[in-house]
Amino acid sequence: MLKLQVVDDDGQRQLFESADDEVSIGRRDDNALHLNERNVSRTHARFLREGSRFFVEDTGSSFGVRVNGIRVLTRTAVHAGDQVQIGDFTIELGEGLGTRGFDRHAAGTVVSTVQITPMDQATLTVVGDVLGGDSHLVARSPFIVGSAETVMARFAHDSVAGEHARILLEEGVYRIEPIAGAELRVNNMVSGPRPLQDGDSILIGDIHLRFDEPSSVRTDVFGSAGVKSPGRGVTWMAFAAVAVAVAVVAVVLGVGEEKGAPTTSPSIPVAGEQVESPGEAEAELEAPAAAVDPIAEKLAEAKAAMGHRDWNRAIEIFEALQKDSQAPEEASMLMDLVRVEKRRWDSILSIDKLSSKGQHVKAWELVEQVRGGISPESAYHGDFQKRVTKVGSRAAPLVMEASRAALRRDEYRLAIRLVEDALRMQPGNADARALKAEIVEAQEFAAEADAAEAARRKTQRKSAVKKPAVAAKAANPADRKPSRAERKKAAKTAYEEGRAAKLKGKNALAITKFKEALRNASYPRAHKQLGILYAARGDSTNAIKHYRKYIRGMPKAPDRSSVENAIRRLGGNP
Repeated sequence: MLKLQVVDDDGQRQLFESADDEVSIGRRDDNALHLNERNVSRTHARFLREGSRFFVEDTGSSFGVRVNGIRVLTRTAVHAGDQVQIGDFTIELGEGLGTRGFDRHAAGTVVSTVQITPMDQATLTVVGDVLGGDSHLVARSPFIVGSAETVMARFAHDSVAGEHARILLEEGVYRIEPIAGAELRVNNMVSGPRPLQDGDSILIGDIHLRFDEPSSVRTDVFGSAGVKSPGRGVTWMAFAAVAVAVAVVAVVLGVGEEKGAPTTSPSIPVAGEQVESPGEAEAELEAPAAAVDPIAEKLAEAKAAMGHRDWNRAIEIFEALQKDSQAPEEASMLMDLVRVEKRRWDSILSIDKLSSKGQHVKAWELVEQVRGGISPESAYHGDFQKRVTKVGSRAAPLVMEASRAALRRDEYRLAIRLVEDALRMQPGNADARALKAEIVEAQEFAAEADAAEAARRKTQRKSAVKKPAVAAKAANPADRKPSRAERKKAAKTAYEEGRAAKLKGKNALAITKFKEALRNASYPRAHKQLGILYAARGDSTNAIKHYRKYIRGMPKAPDRSSVENAIRRLGGNP
């Protein structure tokens, strides 16, 4: 049972219950939940139930749907206590949502969840160029981040696990921990469970996030304003301690007056005596300010710049620190790391620049040059891997076309080298694998044709008999026998014409052309095509005959086993 508490802008409440798997919401009368306001679309949203899980989905509204203050653009999981904003209406999910107030994590463990008050909610902001621009309020503890539809901050990206990490608020302090061994980086370092601080850089897969604590201006126990609270729990405990102390003092003073204890009369200043102002008296009671270490402060600033990948700012700070003899060795080590990361980022920008100009092959050459310099520990390893996939998918078709051109010129070695380059660019490219097999087949055929021609010439030389010289006669061009190169070219042309006819369904013409290719030269591939065509006609005798000739002519053919199976299916013996 789905229970919804609907609250309008006047605070009027109504309870809606439904046992259906889908509940439509909108201004139109035929919606299951009818909300008649101008800022509600006719078909605004819908709630969906899948087993014990519930989702809300915007169905193309003009005004949007917000869950706990965040606008959602895709189907989003909702839990008991979540608030869904539709127009002027706030819809809160009540009982009947299965595991209300609980969330499941690794290995079947059930962890109780806590709703975080708005003033204590931290923020996760996407700062990279992947899925950039989103912000997520950490409204519950634990707060799950991942790619699954059921998590609280969803990033639909291949590099993000279904449930990647969780953020918890415990005793006023936020901390983050990976789920089920997922890789988590905080401030460019591989991390396990650890506390979070304001401005920390978090890398979830390839998604770069910035953690911002709840921003609030408060007055601490010494009266200083504008201090950002590291955790609400600590602040309120401090206030509570001060309140108790004041109450105790008030009680003691009150008791003294009731018992007639003597009180000190106010002093009257004597002429010429310097009167101490209240501000000076308070100043004497103030605790001495803690000394600020400028080097530590600058080092922290540089680390924050590193967390935001602001390499130029980090280099500027480290260079200033290196001029100070008191700077720690850590500053020099971090400076080297920053310079390396900046070079890596500059290389990625150069790859993007070439790719944006359509120079995909040159971009790939740069990818190959810098591949070894971007290790898995780099902050840009994920970004670089995306470029490898993107640039490779664009460069591979261009290199394959160059390989086909080399094949048409019978430049087999060049064609093989180019198609192997294409396979390195895009290892899963089935067209590139097929092209490589075709080139290998053509190369083997050319080698066998050369061997056959050499054997024929050798036989002719042995059988040649010297004849008496005869007066030279004018040669008749029609009587001239074509050369080996001409016969080979004619066979290839006939074969290609046969393939074209076969693709058009002109099987009779295709058979004629394949036979013509065999008459001009030994062309084993033509036997295979004839076997296919005769088998399609139901002429198993001729099909088996040509299949066998193909195997004899191409004993190392990559598809030999499939051709032998075809012979067996036709009732023959390979």
